[in-house]
Amino acid sequence: MAITVNGGAAAASMLNVALSKTKPGEFKPKTSAVTNIQTTLSQNDVNANNRLIMNSAINRLNGIAQGIVEPNQDREWEVVGAYLQATGQPYQIKIATNGALSVEAQADGKLDDFNQAQKLGIANAIQKFDSIAIQVDQETARNGYLNSYNTAAARLIMMQQFAPAQDPWEIDFQRYAELGRPVQVGLNGQGEIVAINQLEHDFSEVENVDDRLKLIAARNELSNILDGTSAATEAWHYLALGNKQDGDDYLIVLDDDGNVTVRNNLHRDTPSSQLSLNHITPQFLKDDFKVETSAQWQEDAANLYRQGKGFYFDFDNTGTNIVTRELNLTYAMNLHKPVDRTQDIINAQLSILT
Repeated sequence: MAITVNGGAAAASMLNVALSKTKPGEFKPKTSAVTNIQTTLSQNDVNANNRLIMNSAINRLNGIAQGIVEPNQDREWEVVGAYLQATGQPYQIKIATNGALSVEAQADGKLDDFNQAQKLGIANAIQKFDSIAIQVDQETARNGYLNSYNTAAARLIMMQQFAPAQDPWEIDFQRYAELGRPVQVGLNGQGEIVAINQLEHDFSEVENVDDRLKLIAARNELSNILDGTSAATEAWHYLALGNKQDGDDYLIVLDDDGNVTVRNNLHRDTPSSQLSLNHITPQFLKDDFKVETSAQWQEDAANLYRQGKGFYFDFDNTGTNIVTRELNLTYAMNLHKPVDRTQDIINAQLSILT
């Protein structure tokens, strides 16, 4: 018997039923599965945003360390991070759920990611590196002083070629030379290059007491000769007066045999035949100096500190050996650590099946 369909309403109902059926291989995900997907996508957005925040923070701290950026005193994380990085203290940057930044020195942190033995290892590493950081500071200062002497030598050569004096020490040097005073290029208490009038100098940089007394006695002799109260009698006296007459710079020094003599500040080195201030550079700056390390993590931390970069201490994949991690985006966000996605895959499969 035929079935009759009455009107358009019945036809629409049949159409809806037909359209509601799935084709072979098709399915409609349950609401829970859709929610899981949306949660995953939202978390991906959060992770990406956190990476941007972290990268910006690291770049800013590195800019402060290089003197390119001034720290914002209203941002505690920035002030603390800049201080820790400048002083070679291991630290980490944290991002709260609301995106707020904070900085935690490992010396003050709880180290929740480590077991008790590892916490002790980190604490020992921090204590050990304190002494290494002091050596790096000494090395940096020493190299800076040597560079100052080299720069001063280059400036004196330029001034001999009639370049005008610019810095205060250059103006003083030129003035003392023109007045016929013995003048010496040296460092002041702040490590800055200065021109020293030897007639008013105590030669405190000379470590050997006998040598210092010789130079003080020579200073007094020369002072009496220059003001006319004494007559020149020795060879070095005449050398000093000759330089004074010519308007050349000169200074009182001891030769290799410990005898008083007169030289110019720029002296030609025997091995290189180049003009330098090497003969008046303090011996402790010329002595070999090496930062003492006994492990790779110490060498890595020292190198990062030299470069003004942030770092923190961690363990390798075995969990037994200390390593130094540079505070860059990869390590700050733990992107170097393998992630076990097994449970995520199982959850996704269950969501699809249900």
